Amino acid sequence: MFSCLRNIRSPLVSFLYERGWRQNFNRSGFPGLDEEFNMAQEYFKPVTGGLLVDVSCGSGLFSRKFAKSGSFSAVVALDFSENMLRQCYEFIKQDDTLITTNLALVRADVSRLPFASGSIDAVHAGAALHCWPSPSNAVAEISRVLRSGGVFVATTFLVSPLNTPLPLEAFRSLRQSFGQVTNSYNYFTEKEIEDLCRSCGLINYTSTVQRSFIMRSANSPARILVENTSFVLAADRTRRRDPLNGFKLYTGGWNISDLHYLASVGFTAAPLFAVTAVWFFGFALVLSLICCCYCCFPRRSCSFSRTTYALAFALLILFTAATIVGCVVLFHGQAKFHGTTSNTLDFVVGQSNTTVSNLRNLSTNLADAKKVGVGQISLPADEQAAIDAVVQSLNDAAGGVSSRTADNSKRIRDYLDTVHLVLIILVAAVLLLVLLGLTFSILGLQFLVNICVLVGWVLVAATFFLSGLFLLLHNAVADTCVSMDEWALHPREHTAMDDILPCVDVATTNASLRRSREVTFQLVNVVNQVVTNVSNADFPPMLKPLYYNQSGPLVPPLCNPYDPDLGSRSCTTGELGFNNVSRVWRSYVCQVTVVNGSDICATVGRITPKIYAQMMAAVNVSYGLYQYGPFLTGLADCTFVRQTFRSITLDHCPGLGRYSKQVFIGLAMASAAVMLSLVLWVIYARARWHRKRNKQLLARSYHEQQHLQEKYLLGTPRSGI
Repeated sequence: MFSCLRNIRSPLVSFLYERGWRQNFNRSGFPGLDEEFNMAQEYFKPVTGGLLVDVSCGSGLFSRKFAKSGSFSAVVALDFSENMLRQCYEFIKQDDTLITTNLALVRADVSRLPFASGSIDAVHAGAALHCWPSPSNAVAEISRVLRSGGVFVATTFLVSPLNTPLPLEAFRSLRQSFGQVTNSYNYFTEKEIEDLCRSCGLINYTSTVQRSFIMRSANSPARILVENTSFVLAADRTRRRDPLNGFKLYTGGWNISDLHYLASVGFTAAPLFAVTAVWFFGFALVLSLICCCYCCFPRRSCSFSRTTYALAFALLILFTAATIVGCVVLFHGQAKFHGTTSNTLDFVVGQSNTTVSNLRNLSTNLADAKKVGVGQISLPADEQAAIDAVVQSLNDAAGGVSSRTADNSKRIRDYLDTVHLVLIILVAAVLLLVLLGLTFSILGLQFLVNICVLVGWVLVAATFFLSGLFLLLHNAVADTCVSMDEWALHPREHTAMDDILPCVDVATTNASLRRSREVTFQLVNVVNQVVTNVSNADFPPMLKPLYYNQSGPLVPPLCNPYDPDLGSRSCTTGELGFNNVSRVWRSYVCQVTVVNGSDICATVGRITPKIYAQMMAAVNVSYGLYQYGPFLTGLADCTFVRQTFRSITLDHCPGLGRYSKQVFIGLAMASAAVMLSLVLWVIYARARWHRKRNKQLLARSYHEQQHLQEKYLLGTPRSGI
């Protein structure tokens, strides 16, 4: 898949795409650019006049056609490749007929569309699906942004012998097991594409197929809110046996406040917990029986063959090596797991701190707005009183988020550090134990071996128990990551995620958003009243302080970004925007002299330095509040939380799952190897002791025989004496 992304982002491919590359698709059954466009237009007839987004637009081949057709109020050409968008821009500049069209270029990932839910009428994706890294996430995101009845039209390549050398059934099974196996592209069958659309909530699926070419269309269903219904998170992944419900399959999805969910997750580690119990109590029983036999029955001497001795030694070395390998895997896994979890926690804390900072900055700007006045004009008294209530709500919200974040992050970090330390101590203890056990068994020191066996008995039980805990943790983390990803695609649904992280405090956010717009609207009106009624008016000298000898060209007004209903408003000709008002108004400032305590212009100009400073203070506060509009909107429609969750699932969850699994594997390897080593320590130490004892007995027997022979020879009379 990465080779596909490299291709579309390549300057060479971007240059060639519309200069022969795209036309070459006709060899696979694509009907030609004009015919393909006409087919898409037929599907888009129900949403004529709406907003169309051409995702993965490439060089804008179809985006420009849609824009020139006049069938849509606006067209957005969206692609992840900067070079493709540059080519699109170059083609637009060469076509004078596109100057008056409402065509915008946007760089974005199709799996993270920067549009509000239900805001788009039509989505087109021409020859794109096979290049998407995650087609399911992309189609789910398209389903999210489509309004009720919105239309999604796309073309792509079907699986065929030309793009996969395997039989279709073999190709499908391999892809399900190992991911994409050919060419780094996602090729699907017609049935798989239909299932993909339906699984992402699209309806009325239709398609046109011509050899490897397929154009399919689907609609977004009517969005009906049903009371007392919930969206089940990670439904497929969490379908496990529930010991609290007669071991029936659990169907409630991810929900950490549900005992049935927790029981079903815990049951996944039940085999390891059972092994822990059997080992601990079973080995204790065996040790008790051995002690009874040792005390109550006379010991019998036993001998070990050379084959048994050699086999025991070889297995002992093998299991010792396996323990060392398991400890290495465990040590590496726990270090990576600790680092990944810490980075994830830092990311979440950083996002929370950003939110707190923005809320406090917004609160500060609102508070500053109360103090703003230009000349004798300031905000109305009722507006200032309303600001106080919103400021208090914002400060309370920021303080609550900050406090909870600090407390929770400290507890989680302490827990992670404790787990990190326990695993390091465990690795050191296991390594030390196996090395001592190996050494003592080789030396035949049975007493020390017995002590190592007793320590190993407890250590193996603890290691098996930790293996179960990490298997449980691995499954819980994977469930949570899948749940966050699904929630990010359905942020307005009522889910179990609401219990731990509600999408937003809607009342506070909406009140803050409305108040910030009202204050911005009022402040701009205050400034424009001064411009229109004071600076641009020619008063006689007796009407001080309105008269200060203002003269020269009239001062252009400031553009108000909102209309009286607080809806967005476009600037008209002659109005100044926030970005250039400071520079333009500075040219209207006159030099002043003080006459009877008042500033009087001594040069041509309509704004005194004092009035200019007051006006710019009002503009700066207004601009500050205006900038926080998207932030508040992001809180209100869950965009901020959704993007945070998507970042966690894409950037952090893979590492969390991989390294928690590695810790589990390391623990399981080390515990199993040590368990088998315990038995071999006893066998080998006993064999070594018997071998050593037999040698001593043989040596003693030999010396006794020598002594008897010498005694016999001394006691026998010599012949011939």
